[in-house]
Amino acid sequence: MGAHISVEEQAVGRSAPAGRALAAWLAITALIGGLAWAQEGPPAPDQAGAPDPLQGCTPVAPNIWRCPMPLPHLYYHFLIRQNRLDQEAAEREEKGEDGAWLRNRFQNDLGFTDEEFAPVRAAARYLEAELKAMGLRIKPIHDAYREQLRALAPLPPGSTRPPIPPELKAFPQQREDLISAVVKNLNTALGPELASRLEAFLENRIAPNATVQVRLGPGREASRERQRQRAEEEQR
Repeated sequence: MGAHISVEEQAVGRSAPAGRALAAWLAITALIGGLAWAQEGPPAPDQAGAPDPLQGCTPVAPNIWRCPMPLPHLYYHFLIRQNRLDQEAAEREEKGEDGAWLRNRFQNDLGFTDEEFAPVRAAARYLEAELKAMGLRIKPIHDAYREQLRALAPLPPGSTRPPIPPELKAFPQQREDLISAVVKNLNTALGPELASRLEAFLENRIAPNATVQVRLGPGREASRERQRQRAEEEQR
C-alpha cells in the first residue's frame, strides 16, 4: 500500500498549540485564495496555444475537478507530515513510550541512514516555523479585511467587494516561493542521488494518493470550452 498524505490531514493539526497554529495558518491561506478567486476569477487562459491548468484533471461534479498535486506541494505535505511525526515521537518518548516507529517511518521507506535523512528533518522544521511566522504576520491584515467584508454584508445588488489588500494578494505567491526555496535547498543538501530517490518516492508513493480539488466559476468553464473548440478547429 502506498504512503498516503491528504490535504485534509494537514488542516486538522494536532491538539498541541503547534498543530493549532498550523491549522489556523492553513485556514487563512485557504480563505485568502478563495477571496482572490471570487473577486478576480480563477486563471483562465483564453488564447490559442495557452496551457490549460486543468490538463490531467478529472471532472468529479459540475464545475469541480480533481487534479494531480504539483510536485512542490508534494514536498510541502511530506515535510509538514515529517515534522509532525517527529513532534509526536518526542511526545511519546517523554511519556516513556516508543516513538521511533513514528519518527523513522518515511526514513525507513526511503532507505536513508540517520545522517542522510538529517537534512529532511531540518528542512521540515524550518518550513513549518517559517509558515507559522508568515501566518502570524498576515493574520491581522486578514482579520481586518474579513471584518470589513462582514460590515458590508450583504452587498447591495451591483456593488463589488472592496479590493483585497496587496499584502493578502501577495501572500499565496510568497508561500509558494518559500516552499520552492526550501525544496531547492533540501535537494542541494541531499545531493543528486538522494534527492532523486526522494523525488521518486514522492512521485511513486505519495502522488497517487494526493490530489487537489478545483472548483471552476462559470467564466472559467466557458473559457475552457472556447479553447477546446479552437483546438478542434486547428486539427481539422
